[in-house]
Amino acid sequence: MACSAHSKAFAKIHKGIRLLIIDGKIALDYFLDVRKVVNRHLPTESSLVSLDILLFLYWHYGKYPGTGCPLKLFFTSLPYSNMGIRYHLSRLANRKWLYLEINSADKRSKDIFLTTKTLQKFHTIEAEIASLLKNSAPSK
Repeated sequence: MACSAHSKAFAKIHKGIRLLIIDGKIALDYFLDVRKVVNRHLPTESSLVSLDILLFLYWHYGKYPGTGCPLKLFFTSLPYSNMGIRYHLSRLANRKWLYLEINSADKRSKDIFLTTKTLQKFHTIEAEIASLLKNSAPSK
């Protein structure tokens, strides 16, 4: 985790475990707080594969706004079996987290897009995490 200029981070040994302390809070606590935020807004109940799919597609959306992620690129970018990816992709599409469209330039291929609902959830997550980090930062 990157620390701001006024943040205090140091490692501490506790019962043989090296802990990263950021502003007096164990980094694992930050991780757990972020996980709680993500779990409130994204479908993580059945498997983290769904979360990885959505995270990758959101990364792609940020890097290439307004374009879908080519299905071929998508399948080669995740470290899961094609069968596992297809299962979770289908579930996410059925639950309206994403959708597929035929590529306008190449009718043989499809692109994956995040729905407005999913993009709104990611914006909410970003705001909540920013607030969480801001509220934990030391006062000036």
